[in-house]
Amino acid sequence: MFTINKISSESGDIIRHFQFEQDACTRRVILCTNSTFFDELTEVFMQKRRLTEGTIEYDGVKLDKKFVRRYCCFITAANNVFPNMNVGENIFTDSCRHKATRGKRKKMFRSLLQETKFEIDLDASVRELTVEQCKVVEILRAVYQRPKLLVIRELNSILSAPLFYKLVEVLQILNEQGTTVVYLTNQWEEAVRLNSDVSVVLEGNYIKTFTAQEVSNDPGRIYDLCVSSHQSLLDNRRFKKGLIALQNIKHSVKMVSSNHNYKKAVGMFSEYLKMELQAKAVAAVLVSAAQKTVTDVVAVSGMEAEERERITLLNKKMLLKCADSQKDAVSFFKKSDPDFNRYFDGYADHELSACYAVQVGDDNLLVLQIDFQKADADMEYITIMTRWIADEMVLSMERMQQRENSLLLQEGHHRIMNNLQIIVSLLEMEKLVICNKDLDEETMKEIDAIFSSNISRISCIAGIHKLLTNPAGNTGIYSLSRIIHKINDFYQSRAKLYLTLDEILIPYSKVISIAMVINELINNSIKHNEHKRNLEIRIQVSRALEDRFVRIQYRDNGKGFMNKTCQNSQNTGIGMMVIESVIVDEMNGKMKQYSQGGAVVEIEISVQSLLPIEIR
Repeated sequence: MFTINKISSESGDIIRHFQFEQDACTRRVILCTNSTFFDELTEVFMQKRRLTEGTIEYDGVKLDKKFVRRYCCFITAANNVFPNMNVGENIFTDSCRHKATRGKRKKMFRSLLQETKFEIDLDASVRELTVEQCKVVEILRAVYQRPKLLVIRELNSILSAPLFYKLVEVLQILNEQGTTVVYLTNQWEEAVRLNSDVSVVLEGNYIKTFTAQEVSNDPGRIYDLCVSSHQSLLDNRRFKKGLIALQNIKHSVKMVSSNHNYKKAVGMFSEYLKMELQAKAVAAVLVSAAQKTVTDVVAVSGMEAEERERITLLNKKMLLKCADSQKDAVSFFKKSDPDFNRYFDGYADHELSACYAVQVGDDNLLVLQIDFQKADADMEYITIMTRWIADEMVLSMERMQQRENSLLLQEGHHRIMNNLQIIVSLLEMEKLVICNKDLDEETMKEIDAIFSSNISRISCIAGIHKLLTNPAGNTGIYSLSRIIHKINDFYQSRAKLYLTLDEILIPYSKVISIAMVINELINNSIKHNEHKRNLEIRIQVSRALEDRFVRIQYRDNGKGFMNKTCQNSQNTGIGMMVIESVIVDEMNGKMKQYSQGGAVVEIEISVQSLLPIEIR
């Protein structure tokens, strides 16, 4: 039995005297609309937040740090994989790696994939995986470890539908093998899809548990509890039927979203809202808060296609007023108001209008106008449904926009990478043609060095653009260590690189510049020490002076700079010119170069200069 006995958390605002119990070897969904509750509860489970009272026990044993370390596993939205390892090393952890040969590990891995139906490469580098694939690695690790307690939090937005349903099957396998699964979510649709018992928590208090069969028969019951504590909503059968209809609408919207047609998606939600509220018409309008203007009529439902252009919308002044109104407030306009017709751009032949605005992105607001033939509509029900559907509209719009931006960016990087690879191929061909001519050895050597340097530069940029096509980089922020490791892969057969790298994040706009600097440094070492065996290169990246500066120290064991006084002199090589141009001119940094058992280059850049110009 897994029990939570009247716990209260330290410095917690939500968890007060919380109580919960679950049979061992079962799975249970805890559904709560308050994300802060789950933040605190997860930290309590992971022993990151102390309890001021109460206990958490598993089969009578107190959940402490030792128990959590040995018998618990956590899968959350945060990545819990080791980026420097491959898939197999992440699944088969240190405690068991030394016991298994590579052949045995492959056999265990094949067995895992066969059991879970997941597909992934054992030797794939975790750095190259998508967020979804990283989550699959964490799930496979949990299946291998077979913990007594597995806590999962909200994977619905990370896993695709096919993988999510595979996860449900995997949880059933874990239950059969003796694992107790607790799934935390604030999305009632996710709770329904898990085909498990669902415990509803409101305001930090346990309310009720529904069996999996009860959830399957009537999923609206759990939403009723989450959306309102009023008993009247629990008895509202029309509302429950509407929930099932909305599920079908959302499924259709997901189909539409693959084409990035947000207007069609909003139109489908508008049609559903019009049907559910028995309204005459529903219009969705985009308003620019900064420009104080209506930018687009996104959707109009409830009228024939040829009539939609003639819908009587609220005038610009009223739409802007609704956009500026109090958050979560639904405004109502009745025909009995003497100024009713002045609110509209033309004659209004309906009795009641409801208006609600919700934020979309940084600048725009989506304003919903709902018209009714009669003024005696249920305003409380209209308010609940309008807020809910408006949130669903905005979520769909933002997801489609993010997906479209991501795909466009990835496609751009992919095309650049292909074009650069074509240029590399052309340069290679040109190099062969020239080298086949009757030229003296010195000239041939010089030409070969020029071509090789430029091919190396272009190949490096192409490799970085390949890294930028990875969907994991959609945030626009990249790890400097990941960039250096990518360049390291390109040169690892020509020199032995030792990397000591602090975790430093840089914006998208600086990735190519930083990559060029690292590439030129490594390329120079290899070019000027081509006859040296066992060439070693050491790169150290660290923060300095209270994290205000980033320091890069580059060192090789080659012959060093030819001019011993070069510390204060300008190097005339193109490579060093590129480096100085980026570090000194672009980033206002400092650079020092000297010989000490080889070539040494020290670079110092302020963290401020790495930021995009618009947020410095």
